[in-house]
Amino acid sequence: LSEVDDATWAELTDFVAKCPETAQTLQGMARNPEAIQGWLQLRAAAEHYQMKVHRSSSMTQILETLEADPALGHVFQDLRKNGVKAALTYCNEELMMDISETVRKYF
Repeated sequence: LSEVDDATWAELTDFVAKCPETAQTLQGMARNPEAIQGWLQLRAAAEHYQMKVHRSSSMTQILETLEADPALGHVFQDLRKNGVKAALTYCNEELMMDISETVRKYF
């Protein structure tokens, strides 16, 4: 891919080599337009909220509140523990949309 620099490509191939089950998930997503769309929406939302976090300490409080929520806390624990692999398991779930809707209420 011409838009991916060598260092990023090396990092990605190293990650995939260490996590073959994630590679299989990514391969499956590549064949599923809805999954790709969900992933892109999740990525855009994450970037948007990351910028808000840098601008507002209240966002940190909101995320801490969501993490303490009995219905949502397990998602945040999984994301902290398993990172991208966990995010891939949640990117198409309605739960992520619920989190997004909850966060939007504060902005």
